Amino acid sequence: MEGFVELDKLIFFIRKEKNFCLIIIALSILTFAITDFTSAAILKPLIGRMRTCHSDLGFALNNIAGCGGKFSMPSSHAANYFGLAAFWFRVIVHCFNKKWFWLWWWAFAVCYAQVYVGVHYPGDVLAGAILSIGTGNLTFLLFIEWTTHINIKRNIQKRMVQT
Repeated sequence: MEGFVELDKLIFFIRKEKNFCLIIIALSILTFAITDFTSAAILKPLIGRMRTCHSDLGFALNNIAGCGGKFSMPSSHAANYFGLAAFWFRVIVHCFNKKWFWLWWWAFAVCYAQVYVGVHYPGDVLAGAILSIGTGNLTFLLFIEWTTHINIKRNIQKRMVQT
């Protein structure tokens, strides 16, 4: 029953604070864009580590999902999911004073699956997670700046209406 109470609070927050929700959506997209571009377009070609399925170990791995691209370090899945988890976790703590640890388990499960299906080494997902947690924290700082600016504007508008 507690889950429904939390969902009700979240729905109320979304209806009441549309500007904050739009900021969260915009910064979620920005977090995803930064982590994905950095991992896939910059670091993978720069590092050049071959995927497990393209290496000599490929015949011995549990390759259920196909091989994907040529390079694997860092994992873009890990970067994207851990970046979003870091950003959302910090926002939820800041706005609701709640710690949604399940976000970290969600990101970890995606990373585990990447290793399990044979497309990444464990170090690939670890590198992606480390890269993206920093990105998620940086976009959270942007969230703080942006929402602080909106609150300052609201306070000025309230003062002008009162006078």
